[in-house]
Amino acid sequence: MSDVWLGILALLAGLLLCFRGGVALRLVIAFWGAFVGFSVGASIGGAVAGEAWLDGPGSWIGTVVGALVFAWLAYAFYAFAVVVAVGSVGYWLGTWAALAVGATPGTAAVVGIGTAALLAVIALVARVPYLLLVLVSAAGGASAIVSGAMLLVGVADGAAMSSGDLPAGQWWWSAVWFVLAVAGIIIQLRRRPAGETSAGWRRAPRRT
Repeated sequence: MSDVWLGILALLAGLLLCFRGGVALRLVIAFWGAFVGFSVGASIGGAVAGEAWLDGPGSWIGTVVGALVFAWLAYAFYAFAVVVAVGSVGYWLGTWAALAVGATPGTAAVVGIGTAALLAVIALVARVPYLLLVLVSAAGGASAIVSGAMLLVGVADGAAMSSGDLPAGQWWWSAVWFVLAVAGIIIQLRRRPAGETSAGWRRAPRRT
């Protein structure tokens, strides 16, 4: 049952990020922050309590706390929103790419962390040009949609998703991801808003 709820959350977060990530930026990234906090909190809470993924009160308490904290920080602080949105997507994409070429879960995690750090730094230094935001949000949203679908149909479980140990040889999931990512890019570029990306954040960094 926990995998079903996680799959539903992944689908909802992925749909918002993939098709509305650049337009409804602040609310979408707050929702995405809640989803990231949900996953991080479940992992930390489970590790502290010695429980499996979403298999006890410690893990579930961690999900609630993580979701609330990450959502608020992403909504209130521009820099944190960038790190959460771009960094989490970078980790997801890096992990998937490494697993696609046959890397072990441990190696894939290292590649994911490196990709996350690189994209987050680029986004902060460049003040998140809209095109970069569209590319990252569409790709990351597509990944979340595919992951949610895999959870709902039983192809993978939450523990496998969190460790990067995904089933191999099912190329059609990659094809679905590609189609969704391209569709998300096209739809978002047609709805480009005016102004600088950071303008909507109350605590956005000022230009020097």
